[in-house]
Formats: sequence, structure tokens, C-alpha cells
Amino acid sequence: MLLKATYEDGNKMTHQDIQEEVDTFMFEGHDTTAAAMNWVLHLLGSHPEAQSKVQQELQEVFGTSDRPVNTEDLKKLRYLDCVIKEALRLFPSVPFFGRNLGEDCHINGFKVPKGANACCRYLCSPP
Repeated sequence: MLLKATYEDGNKMTHQDIQEEVDTFMFEGHDTTAAAMNWVLHLLGSHPEAQSKVQQELQEVFGTSDRPVNTEDLKKLRYLDCVIKEALRLFPSVPFFGRNLGEDCHINGFKVPKGANACCRYLCSPP
């Protein structure tokens, strides 16, 4: 898909552009997934009652089987899904994001000029 991708002006992506996109997929995806898994394990270790519920759910779905997990199994792991989502709510993988403004804008009566960097903090819960 990247090899066929073009910019809005019709220019094709260069090999360097494609390499940068692939690097982002590989490294950022790996890092955010690892961070999320870390927080899930930390929270489960800090909340034994939740850990017990996850263990019970896993036992109900898999029993003593050592077969590979499939998508139907994942649909049944509702409590684990909630645990993962709560961990991401409390500790988002990307806590803030930045953008370069493409045009002048006004925020709370202040003019923010085109080209300025804007940074937004991701919050789902009170700080």
C-alpha cells in the first residue's frame, strides 16, 4: 500500500518516506504494546481480586487445554478485555500528541499563529 501511496499533491512517496512509515509501525507499535502489557500486569499484581477474576475467566475458556488461542476465545474473555481497557484509560500508551498548526487559530481569545507547535494531553480521567 505504501508503494502505491501518493500525497495530496499527487507526488509519490519516496523510498525514505516509506522507510520512515515502516519504522513508525514497527517501533511505535512495539513500544506502546509493551507499555500497555506492563501496566496491565502491574495493575493485576496490585489488585489480587481482579487477578483472581481473570484467572477464573481463563480457566472457564481454556480449562486444561494447551491449544492455541483463537478469535472466538478472545470474544469470551470479557473481563480481561475490561482490565486491558481500564489499564489503557489509567495509563494511556500515548499520553499526549503534538501537531504543527497549518493555519492561524484563536483559542480562548489568544491568536496562535500558523506554524506553531501545539501539544494536547490525553485525559480520560481527572489528573
